[in-house]
Amino acid sequence: MPALTISTSVPSLTLPLNATLPSQAALPPPEPWRPSTIFCAGKLLQTLNLPQPYVDSKTIGLELEALQLPNFTASPAFLQNVSNPLLRAWTQTVHGFWAQLIRGTNASTLCTAGTCESTLIPLNHSFVVPGGRFREQYYWDSFFIIEGLIKSELFDIVNSTLQNFMDELEQFGFIPNGGRIYYLNRSQPPMFIHMLFNYVTASGDMAILQRALPLAETELQWWLTQRTINITSPYTNKTHAVAHYAIDINMAPRPESYLADYQTVHGAGAGDVTPNFTAAEAAAIYAELASGPETGWHYSLRWAKEPFLGNLTFNLSTLRTPNVQNTMPNPQPQS
Repeated sequence: MPALTISTSVPSLTLPLNATLPSQAALPPPEPWRPSTIFCAGKLLQTLNLPQPYVDSKTIGLELEALQLPNFTASPAFLQNVSNPLLRAWTQTVHGFWAQLIRGTNASTLCTAGTCESTLIPLNHSFVVPGGRFREQYYWDSFFIIEGLIKSELFDIVNSTLQNFMDELEQFGFIPNGGRIYYLNRSQPPMFIHMLFNYVTASGDMAILQRALPLAETELQWWLTQRTINITSPYTNKTHAVAHYAIDINMAPRPESYLADYQTVHGAGAGDVTPNFTAAEAAAIYAELASGPETGWHYSLRWAKEPFLGNLTFNLSTLRTPNVQNTMPNPQPQS
């Protein structure tokens, strides 16, 4: 089994404590869905982000711990099909990375009632993190992670990942974008049923279906009631129910990308124009920017009204024309 070597970024300030705070736009209005005035949208979060004391808006949060990877198979069967020596060595190395990405909830850091606040959605089972700034379980990413775990014959971690998603379906009625409370107003592409199918097909574990199938129906109902609208075809005049990605109520920057969203709406300073959005226009952009991550494909030009306003070094102009919620399949007539 590969040695467990973990590197966790520790927040370190890049500004002196007596630095002058920049001027700020008015705070966004409170929203009923936001479970925290500290970590979702409020004075502390905005004041902390605007001076840019950290390189990344998502620096805060160390409630997860690295775990040993049980039942690691050094040479899974799929490696035998890689005949090229160079590719096989590379694949073997990538296979070993699983040991660096296994996480679990660190119970000693969790807040008890009234003692503190945390953004973490605690999970009961171990899981794989995508890595980098994404240090918790994510929905869309986990589909591809599970594909790799299956090839690596790490079925127990696949099962644990699915159990976490089932816990969330029972708790919230849907699977959030990721394992933080500020993701509780958005999901991601509904891949749970595909993960389940691929796991059962590869492992033969039919027992999981007793719990999983009713919860797959729970997720389907959430998408039908929360993300499905009726679209009438201009070609056939028939009306179809179509699911789309849409965060209807989100009037503030995303907490995990607070500075980037704030600058999209209010301007990034030198070299940028100063937008003059009304409160309603700003709220609409924030809602679209939150809808982008729900697609799993944020941000590509497919989601912009005016995709060619920006350039390779400055793309805020494009991000100011998001159109995620209104992007629908084109109902072309059958030929």
